[in-house]
Amino acid sequence: MVSDYQCVMFFGVAPSGKTAGGMSLLNRIDVYEKTVRAQQLVQPIVKRNIMIITIARQCGCRALHVGEILSRHYGIPLYTRKSLMAKADKMGILDEMTSFFEERPVDELMSAISEFPFERTAVREKFRSAFMKMIGNEDCIIIGRCGNFIFRDRQDLVTVFLHGDLSDRIVNAAEEENLSMAEAEDFVHTSDDCRVAYHSFYTGLTWGYAPEYDICIDSCRIGTEKTAAIIEDYISNL
Repeated sequence: MVSDYQCVMFFGVAPSGKTAGGMSLLNRIDVYEKTVRAQQLVQPIVKRNIMIITIARQCGCRALHVGEILSRHYGIPLYTRKSLMAKADKMGILDEMTSFFEERPVDELMSAISEFPFERTAVREKFRSAFMKMIGNEDCIIIGRCGNFIFRDRQDLVTVFLHGDLSDRIVNAAEEENLSMAEAEDFVHTSDDCRVAYHSFYTGLTWGYAPEYDICIDSCRIGTEKTAAIIEDYISNL
């Protein structure tokens, strides 16, 4: 509703006065408000750009927590091993995708077959196509699974690599997996070795190589909240 002050400012007269042409000011106000409402109705709806964030990580960098923070901030789903396998199960492709989603090292037979360039390309394309079909153009955050490579053709892709000091990652892994420090150390080394081999097989790239990612962050040093904030700030400046 237009106030008395606005009447004077916009129309040069109080509500009880008359405007040029003899029209009641109240009638002019009514016409003005209807015009404003009509203009608001025809304003185009600005849709947020579709966005996909992929987070590669060394073991023990608390990537899941960072992903959860970003998921809440942007209101988009977070896909981890468990949720991706559930999605694949609904699509009827879980059996052929299980090893991929679990980031298992390539078995000896597949490794031998993949020595032939054509076969390696065929295997890569099979999983890449299936994964892309699952996600489509959906807004989401994906932990691991070669996301920076598989979705590299999407213009809205933001790729992140999380790393940290080994001792910090061992402590984090011990807490997250309920392991002794010795067990956690073995777990961290084994997980990272598997990811190196997995990433190399499916992408032909070097896992953790900085130029392959938009942002590389020591999440163990600054914590998950600040890590998420850095990613959000980067995205806001794109």
